Amino acid sequence: MYLEYNQSVTLFDEVSMSQPQKSLFQRIRDFFNNVFNPPLPPASTPSAPQHADEITAEPLTPLAPRVLVLVYDPVIDPLKNTRLTAWGIQNRGWTRVDDLLAGYIQDIDECSGGLVKYNIVQRIDVDAFPLRLNGKRFTATEYLDLYTVNQSKYKEPDDRFDYQAVIKEFNLLSRVNAREIDEVWLLTYPFSGTYESVMCGTNAFWCNGPVIENTPGRRFAIMGFSYERGVGEMEEDLGHRTESVMGRVYNCMDFVHWTYAYDRSKTPFEKAEPTKYGKIFIVRPHRARRRAVRQCALRAQLAKRLRVGQFDARRHVCG
Repeated sequence: MYLEYNQSVTLFDEVSMSQPQKSLFQRIRDFFNNVFNPPLPPASTPSAPQHADEITAEPLTPLAPRVLVLVYDPVIDPLKNTRLTAWGIQNRGWTRVDDLLAGYIQDIDECSGGLVKYNIVQRIDVDAFPLRLNGKRFTATEYLDLYTVNQSKYKEPDDRFDYQAVIKEFNLLSRVNAREIDEVWLLTYPFSGTYESVMCGTNAFWCNGPVIENTPGRRFAIMGFSYERGVGEMEEDLGHRTESVMGRVYNCMDFVHWTYAYDRSKTPFEKAEPTKYGKIFIVRPHRARRRAVRQCALRAQLAKRLRVGQFDARRHVCG
């Protein structure tokens, strides 16, 4: 079974909130299906999800999402043939792209219990800075000055990553619609202007980043990873992508947006319901690596263990 962003599903198999009680294995399978293939919202307000405590033997088919990796790694010193990643590793302690990819894939495999096995079908190392929304590309001199000296020169939205340009340049829509790939990972530098994740395709929705408009066809995610950071931050990106999708599934995006607010400690969220908001899980940057993704699976089980009146969403969402 491979990842498939279609009209009815976008994190796993289609989820119906009115279905009969499911086994633990069914709920685990559905959880990962909804992370990597999020469904469309129901036409009406869904009833509270039902849970079963029994465990039954059931075969599980792992997902194998096919990934296109685009690594933006321009030459910044032609005389020495020094690329940006090599400069960052030597001078700023950045992480090798190979290590990031291997660590991320291994961790997701482990933390999903073997249910999500990412498959990189192609990796392209791009010898250029990507286009920005202002229609320009950084030169090596401009970028190094921005990163090392004048970070205030980065301006929103002009310096944001141009997703439409990369979609066109690498023919992403036709490749996704032809099922050659199911997902795209960008590996870029600090101040590249990417979002942690965005969604493309017909009926795409907010996925911890804005919808990329005018992208008809199968829905798919474009992840924005940074080789300045580590595997833990990659997993955090997936965690926030999952929050957006689960917020959509359980019709509680208001709670998701509340958790992102800087003043949330001063503004209590009064509508916390264990059957709904127990599905939301926030992953902090310093809670890195395996624990980040493992928390996602654990948070999905909170609702059935906590009764109404005993659930403080603010306390448990990131505990």
